[in-house]
Amino acid sequence: MEVKKILDDDKLLIAGAIGIASTVVGEIGSWILLSLGLGKYSVYQLNSLVVTYNKPSILIGFIVNLLIGGIIGASVYLTVKKWGHKHITMVSLVYTLSAWLCLQVAFNAIVDKNIITSSLMADYYNSLINAIVHAVFKGLMIKHFIFNKR
Repeated sequence: MEVKKILDDDKLLIAGAIGIASTVVGEIGSWILLSLGLGKYSVYQLNSLVVTYNKPSILIGFIVNLLIGGIIGASVYLTVKKWGHKHITMVSLVYTLSAWLCLQVAFNAIVDKNIITSSLMADYYNSLINAIVHAVFKGLMIKHFIFNKR
């Protein structure tokens, strides 16, 4: 009964769509940092490495980010719906940075074949900065479009 009630909630779909849209903002920020010389790969290219192993692809990274962004957006919505929407941006940061950490471990384990690697620090900074941009944008958009009292 509870699952049907959750699935009938349109706001869950809106939160997932906001999570997806906020990945685009993170990718734009990533390309800006790449043009300034910080990093070698964009966020979409890094995320595509989980699927392609050693061939970065923006399209595959976009698809991977659609899944991750939608799941995180929906998770943030369900969490703040249950616990209160006072600190949406902080909840979004926690979820997004946790996913970022898990993805970094996955990149190292899958692509470099070990957990500890000597990758370029600039790529870590690039993806971390854009994970924060993604999280803040997502939190603000969920607050504005779902929990805004008009």
